[in-house]
Amino acid sequence: MERTGDLTVIDESGIRFIFKNPANKYDENEFYKNYTEFKAVDFLTLNNSRNRLYLIEVKNFCGHEGESNCRERLNPKGSDPLHIEVAEKVRDTITVLYGASRNPERKDVEELKAFYETMLRLGVEIFIIAFVEGKLSAYSKGHKDGVVGLERKIKKQLGWLNCEVMVLNTKIVSDNASIQELMECEILTNGYEHWQCH
Repeated sequence: MERTGDLTVIDESGIRFIFKNPANKYDENEFYKNYTEFKAVDFLTLNNSRNRLYLIEVKNFCGHEGESNCRERLNPKGSDPLHIEVAEKVRDTITVLYGASRNPERKDVEELKAFYETMLRLGVEIFIIAFVEGKLSAYSKGHKDGVVGLERKIKKQLGWLNCEVMVLNTKIVSDNASIQELMECEILTNGYEHWQCH
């Protein structure tokens, strides 16, 4: 993660996200790392003018779909399905952010303050973004495609949170500029050929 002026740049799994609003590489946060029993999304960003908090998880399965570990994760009935993994990371991230809000005097909590304050604000919209590259065909059963199937399974797991869930990939982002406007970030996929595996 690097800050350039008012922008935050985060590289994750071969893709670059450039945020205009505050962003944090949450899975590298020192407060979170104190609690190894918890899982973490990759990063957080927010938009205070729209009263939104984004929790973002990035997965790149391109070229690895045939490996046994990946097959299990890309199969909704596998032993370690992706929709459960994402939901658990979201649940644990929300829990640790709440814990951070209860310990504002700690030095390792400072960089999380804007995020937990936004999370606790009345009427905040919480967006869960799963940026997943790879073949999601096992999630397409009964749905238009695997992206929709995965999105619905994650949303079902997170019904308690009353949040918006979006599953994205490079094709969706390149075909729909409004996604980057929604997140108020630029997502660079050019030059990342290993992401181009539709």
